[in-house]
Amino acid sequence: AGARKGPHLSGHNRPRPRSWRQGSTAKQQLAHRPALEMAAAAALPSVQALQAEIAALRADLVSVSDQLAAAQAAAVEGLAAQESSRRPVVICVDHGLCNRLRAVLTYRLMAQNDGRELVVVWMADAE
Repeated sequence: AGARKGPHLSGHNRPRPRSWRQGSTAKQQLAHRPALEMAAAAALPSVQALQAEIAALRADLVSVSDQLAAAQAAAVEGLAAQESSRRPVVICVDHGLCNRLRAVLTYRLMAQNDGRELVVVWMADAE
């Protein structure tokens, strides 16, 4: 039978974890723990500071949300204005002459104010 090559890993010859310091005992390692926790706590912001930062971020979010809503509304209005400026105003007039003229003149003013073309459908009454 041949002899085993390599380190024997049973019992007390097992390698120690990396967290263990060379030559220190568990008691010494625990003594360093409060100092590390205090250093970590000093590096962390306070609860009040975090709450203030959250409030500021919420205010920024509301501001950006309002700006987005205003931009969307302006875009929709712009598209509606472009769409309405391209389409002519079409009216169908009927009945008596005065009714027809009143409708034509009223819609003519509206079309001029909007910069649109007026199309009048004037059909003779069947009498």
